[in-house]
Formats: sequence, C-alpha cells, structure tokens
Amino acid sequence: MTTGTEHTAVTAEANGQAPPPPGEPAAEQTTMGERIMGLIGLAFAIGLALIGLDLITGGAVARLLGADGEQDASGGS
Repeated sequence: MTTGTEHTAVTAEANGQAPPPPGEPAAEQTTMGERIMGLIGLAFAIGLALIGLDLITGGAVARLLGADGEQDASGGS
C-alpha cells in the first residue's frame, strides 16, 4: 500500500464513504441546505462590512440608507 492509497483508505474509513472508482472523477454535489447556508453567510458578511464602513465614515452609510438616527434627544417624552 502506497502513501496515497493508505491516505485514501484512512479517509474513507473516517467519513464512512468508499473512495471513488479509479479513473472516474468524483462528482461534487451541493445540497440545497448548503446553498442556503452559503447565501446566509454571504448576507452576514455584507452586513458586517456595511457596519464597518458605517463606523469608518461616521454614519454616512446609515444616512445613505435613510436611517434617521438620534434627532430627538428627549427620548419621545
């Protein structure tokens, strides 16, 4: 058993899947759940970047998106 074959055998035992037959490329399939989680992660990253940009620019992003901010200092009373 060579090192590559041994590594493949150990990996197959570790995740419970048999290795793909030799000569055939492994088909990578993405489930719908993985795609949705990817979109959620992307939306989170964009939101985090917007928050950082807003902090850097002193609130310009919030003003651009229409947030009123603290205009009434009385707190509504």
